[in-house]
Amino acid sequence: MGTVTPPPPPPAARPVAGAPPPAGGPPGPTTTSRFRLEDRPVAMGPSGTAIILTVVAIAVAAWLYFRPPSSVGEQSLQKYSGFETNIETIVPKDCSPPGCAAVYLTPADGKKSGDALAGAVELSNRLSDQGIECYIVFGGEPIPEAVKRARGLHHAVVFDPSGEWAKDSGIEKTPYWIAWRTGGKVRLRSTEPVTAADLISAIR
Repeated sequence: MGTVTPPPPPPAARPVAGAPPPAGGPPGPTTTSRFRLEDRPVAMGPSGTAIILTVVAIAVAAWLYFRPPSSVGEQSLQKYSGFETNIETIVPKDCSPPGCAAVYLTPADGKKSGDALAGAVELSNRLSDQGIECYIVFGGEPIPEAVKRARGLHHAVVFDPSGEWAKDSGIEKTPYWIAWRTGGKVRLRSTEPVTAADLISAIR
């Protein structure tokens, strides 16, 4: 009879990566991942200190940009004192010591300036008695129209037809009360009526 050849033994089992070696057997190959995510630094957002410093910087920049100027405008303005007098040119910034005040009105634009006019005249007279000039300024309308208004007022009026003096002085709405020392340094600003005593105290 012929001989029977036994079948070949089964191949040895390949070790599974990361699996522990069989008991009593040699240790399997050590595998290393190509990506070690646990060792990579995780990108974080800006720190709280950086955020606070940024907000503070923005606030300071906004304050510097929007704050009103510290001095009144340098423009020469025309002053009308009465029907029989000529219009003269003045520079409000360089008024007599210790300083001056002004009530800025735009009678052509609304009721508020018209309502404030009588109080402005009274305030101007009180300050004049104390040796301080208080200008009543008509702004935002042509000089011929402003002169017509001033004739019925019987009080000296200064004209700022283009509004440039108001713009350079930080006056954005009217009526507006403002006081400054000789040379133009602003000492008081208000969108509400102020007393003569308040203005005198601010200037001196």
